[in-house]
Order: sequence, then C-alpha cells, then structure tokens
Amino acid sequence: DLKAVAKYYYSRTYNNDANHLEDQPKDKKNYLNRFVAYHCFNRILLSSRFIKDYATPHHFPQYDMYEYIETMLENTLMEVHLDRDYVVPNSEYGLLNDMGKPSKAAMFTNYQNMPSGGSLNGYYHEITKPLFYSTDFIADISSKRLRLEACSFFPEIATNNMRGNNPTAVAGVVGKTHAYLLPNGYLDGMQASANTRFTYIGACAAYEDYQGDEIYLRGTYNFTIQTSPIPAGTYEIRMGYQPTAYRGIAQLYWDSVPCGIPLNLSLLADDPEIGYETPGSVPEDLKGFENDKMMHNRGYMKGPSSYYCFGHWYGYDADNARLSRQSLRRVLGTYTFTETKKHYFTVISLGSTAGDTQFMLDYLEFCPTELLETEGID
Repeated sequence: DLKAVAKYYYSRTYNNDANHLEDQPKDKKNYLNRFVAYHCFNRILLSSRFIKDYATPHHFPQYDMYEYIETMLENTLMEVHLDRDYVVPNSEYGLLNDMGKPSKAAMFTNYQNMPSGGSLNGYYHEITKPLFYSTDFIADISSKRLRLEACSFFPEIATNNMRGNNPTAVAGVVGKTHAYLLPNGYLDGMQASANTRFTYIGACAAYEDYQGDEIYLRGTYNFTIQTSPIPAGTYEIRMGYQPTAYRGIAQLYWDSVPCGIPLNLSLLADDPEIGYETPGSVPEDLKGFENDKMMHNRGYMKGPSSYYCFGHWYGYDADNARLSRQSLRRVLGTYTFTETKKHYFTVISLGSTAGDTQFMLDYLEFCPTELLETEGID
C-alpha cells in the first residue's frame, strides 16, 4: 500500500529517522507525510507554468531546458525537464524527475479522476506515476550544473501569473511591458532596504536574458535573496547578468561572506579588465577556449550559447549570448555545502561611475567542481 511504498523510499532517504512516527501521519517527518508533501507546492502553477511557458523564443530549441521547483517537503527540489526531441510522446509539459531516463519520468496526463467539486484550496494535476525524493534522485541532481532562473526563488511571481512567455508583451510601451514594481515585503524570500527599488521584468523581446525576463533594481539598494534548497556538494557559483553603461558598482555576498572585490556592472565584456574576445575573431583561438580560461582566471565567464535576444533591441545583435559582449557570468566563488539547504545572496550598492546605479540579475548557476573541465558552452 501507499504507506509501505512511502516508508520504503523515505526510510532510505532519511536514514530511518521516522520509524517511530508511523502512527502519526500529521508529523512532518512521517514517511507518508513526506510522500504527500513532495507532491505539493506553495505556489499556483498551471500545467504550462511548470516549464513549457518558460521556453520563450530566446531559447534555442536544440537545447533542453530544466526548471527546479521547491516542494513542501522541507529542503527538496523537483526537476522538470523539457526534452526538445520529445523522445516521449505528449511530454511538451515536461518530464518530472527523469534522472536522464525520459521513458521512466512522470508526466502530466489528462484528468481521469477529477472529483465533482474540483480541488478545495488550490490546483491539482494528474501525473502518470508517483514521485519520490529518493537517494538516486539526490545523487542525480547533485551531479549536474543547476541553472536557476532568479525569479524561480519567489512563489509569488508564479502564483500571480507574472512569469512566463507573454506573446503580447511590447517593451517600452506603457501597459504592455509586463514589468512589475514590487513593494518591499511583497516577496517572502527577499529582504531589502527602503531605498531599494525592485522590479520584475517579464519575458519580452527586448533583452538578452536566459528566459527573456530579469530582476532589475535601482536606487541605493541593499537586498538579500533566499535561494531554493541547494543539494549538498562542492560548487562553483556564478551570477548571470547583462552589463550596461547605466549599471552601478556592487558588493556581492554569499551567506554573508563577501564574494571578492566589488563588481562594476557597467563594464562590458570586452573591457580590458575583463578581456572578452568574440569566438571566431582570433585565428589562434577560433573557438574561444583559451580566452575562456583567461576570463575565468579573472572571475568571469562568457554568456551561454543556448539563447539570444530575438528582438535585437538595445544593440543586442549577437547570434547567441556567448557571442555577445553584453552577457556575462560573474564567478562568486567555490563553496562546499555539507547539507541540502537554502542560502542567501546579498547585494549592496556602492554607487556608480556612470550616473546611475542599476543592477540586474538573470540567473544563478551551481556547477559541481568535478564538471568544470567538461562543462559545455551552453
């Protein structure tokens, strides 16, 4: 029965820590409670909002996409994989926890057993099989690069239907930009000073963003973002951003520890301080790999090759972000996490040399150190 199945998986995941709680289903450590909690989220998600609607025209269709959603089982993630080859029929809404085996993934299915009154206090989705936060899944998710869209940390953005592809969005036109000025306290996962002006810019054609959207701040900002739970392991952490002449200078912190010297976000990638060279422009380094090493030694990386700015606004005319001097990744450092838990990313404005103090955040990356030598350019 379901209790036995839940015990089978979660007694192994949590080292038999709840064997004495089998008759207490309301206890959060109870195995059945954990099973149910892993199927629940603290955000409203239509089936297309698990991943399908995040595959905006920015992202090249030859590259698979991944989304990571925090569940109500404490400190756990669910993985949603958009397999662009659609190896499994009817998987356009994503494969859940497939662990590299699409044919064994759970998928969304048409409602078969919908109660007459629907759900009482939320949405529900029928899937083809139950999901487990198993030791095998933990090993899988801990061994791959995690690229987490910054807005995925905030359930409120999903619940209020701000995130996702908006075909009607028109940048720069009042009422059509799908940009949201969010007051302090609106997001549970963010703490900010009174002078922080926080905006979420929804997906549109104007920017060279991973999924077309970004977090954008102005003012003398001082803010802290709580991340999703990150699996235990040793990672190189990076911040994806777009430099422009209007950005400011900021000190970055990871779990309250400074990430090196302050970052000048106004420097384009080809500034001598960063040293970017467009791949294909140097005969001795046509693929740009030697330049990659030099930039990495300085704490920077080129943008990924998996997306571009399809609207070509604001001078974004590169064929992909790797070929753009307006996309960068800043290496925050190498960190070892002894347990799976949430972390804190803090940014404090130190002023500007450009007359404005803009800051933007596209995504955070967590790359296991064992992958650094073999990681792709996407």
